[in-house]
Amino acid sequence: MQIGVPALPALGLAPRFPAIKSYLKAYFLNFDNWQDEELARLRRYAQEGAGFPYASAKDGYDYRFAQRDLDRCAWSIRWHAIQMALDTSGGKKKKAKTPPRDAAAAVAYFQYLVDKGHPVHGQKHMMLALRSCFEDHPETSMTDPAYAAKLDGEVSEAEYRIVRHMLLEGYAAPDIRTAMLGHAPFLAARKSSGGKAYVLETVTRADADPQLHEWRAEQAAATEGADAFRASLSGDWQRAWRQSVAYEYWSCRMAEHGDLPLLLDTVCCATANCIALGWTDWALKLAGAARQRLETGAFEDYDAGKRPFSQRRLQYFVLRLVESWQGWPAAKFPLQAFDEPLYEALLATWREPDPARIAPLLLAACDRHTHVARLSSSSQVPDLDSRRFWYDPFEIHLVLTLRGLHGLGNPVLQHPLLETPLGAVAEPAPLYTDELLEGVLARTGEEFPGL
Repeated sequence: MQIGVPALPALGLAPRFPAIKSYLKAYFLNFDNWQDEELARLRRYAQEGAGFPYASAKDGYDYRFAQRDLDRCAWSIRWHAIQMALDTSGGKKKKAKTPPRDAAAAVAYFQYLVDKGHPVHGQKHMMLALRSCFEDHPETSMTDPAYAAKLDGEVSEAEYRIVRHMLLEGYAAPDIRTAMLGHAPFLAARKSSGGKAYVLETVTRADADPQLHEWRAEQAAATEGADAFRASLSGDWQRAWRQSVAYEYWSCRMAEHGDLPLLLDTVCCATANCIALGWTDWALKLAGAARQRLETGAFEDYDAGKRPFSQRRLQYFVLRLVESWQGWPAAKFPLQAFDEPLYEALLATWREPDPARIAPLLLAACDRHTHVARLSSSSQVPDLDSRRFWYDPFEIHLVLTLRGLHGLGNPVLQHPLLETPLGAVAEPAPLYTDELLEGVLARTGEEFPGL
């Protein structure tokens, strides 16, 4: 029996949805040293159990930190999988061109950092007060020398951070000194005849800074670790993908079991990806736990207001579709879970026997995915505010997979979002596990039996 399929206006591909090359460039690996830090802590936890010294934790490393580190490893492995899957160069990428680091470039970059006031390793510097003191009201240095000295000290510290950052970026110390001598703000007014000595001392001190040496070591380790991880996969991005989904699943389960913070977007993506991989039991445990958590709104990105700041309509669609598939009673969803006509139409017609009739809705869902794949703004958090979801059409895969489980044919869909290796529905695979994961789960079972 055919089901009535409503006609909805086409959105088209979002104009600002990034092309693959731009996307990969902007999609950063959040945890550069995850193998030497998060993964290493998990190994120690698996071997020793809870209690070893960690940061400022009074009782040492425990279940809470293991859950967070497993989640970070999942993010990192997912990043590698996506980079490999969307790499159209066949693994033969040209080495990225290094921007020039000559004297002229040093001057330009120094001016840029000073003028724009950009963060340098998380710290901002501002020149407005300096300009007011030494240019607009130069008499201040005479009438209020204490204030002028305080201001000079703050700016000198900011310049030190800039110099240290430029050294980390590979600029030569002599070129940085030249840039400072010519372009440090109001250098003569601030330092009088001691400008050259100040510049030399600043660059020399920054070059010897232990923090700079630590950052350089981290950079080298991150590059070496990333290359080694890629090499271990032998080009098999799908293996990394399965590993990331499994790590994400267990991270979510650990968070749920330990009543730890959890994101709705993470849980719903993991649920859909588990179903696509054939890991149905895992997916149903996640979805069931998510429905229970919705009763209290205990998600970090949950918002049931009349004008919700955090949207998540796509994620609610995933949970409602699983609900429809399983015949579960309706969960306690916020109002915005029901106000997207496209998702209401898909929920009503996903079992439509004729693939051609449901194809327009699925293509519209692909379009919508590109429209809600954007970073958060001051006015709202869109459905897909994390870049890790942008080229993963997991909600489309969920519909197609569930139709297949019901013995229904699927339409052939032509859409840019689906024309990548990530856009193809994953082949069913055995449940993923590895020695580390089994060790971590054994230790968490000691702290929280019944996971």
